[in-house]
Amino acid sequence: MRAGLLRFLLLLCGCAEKEKCFPQSRRDAKSWISMFKVFLSGHLKEFSGGRTEIELDVSPGTVGEALVSLWGVQAALRDRILNEQGEIRQHVNVFYDGRDVKKLDGLSTSVTTNSEIHIFNAVSGG
Repeated sequence: MRAGLLRFLLLLCGCAEKEKCFPQSRRDAKSWISMFKVFLSGHLKEFSGGRTEIELDVSPGTVGEALVSLWGVQAALRDRILNEQGEIRQHVNVFYDGRDVKKLDGLSTSVTTNSEIHIFNAVSGG
């Protein structure tokens, strides 16, 4: 299947040789891969191995798909961000490119490649 996919991609781009079309090293591949960044607030550091910025080599279509990719890297974050029904917890804010996804389409909010999601706890009190 992989060889078939390669032939399809070469046909699609019009190249006869993969060397002209595909990156030759991992470093070159960085420019070909869509990076999606997730930024976490400090209270989530203990569940992300101390990381507050995670780059995902994915091209998600929605916020939910981006989070599923995040769980693949840091599974412990899931229960801190989503509730038992699979919805964003009440006291957690998820922003996509500066907009609150709860006020958009929630986890179904469409995203573009090379974008950012910021996740942090809500500030409350009196």
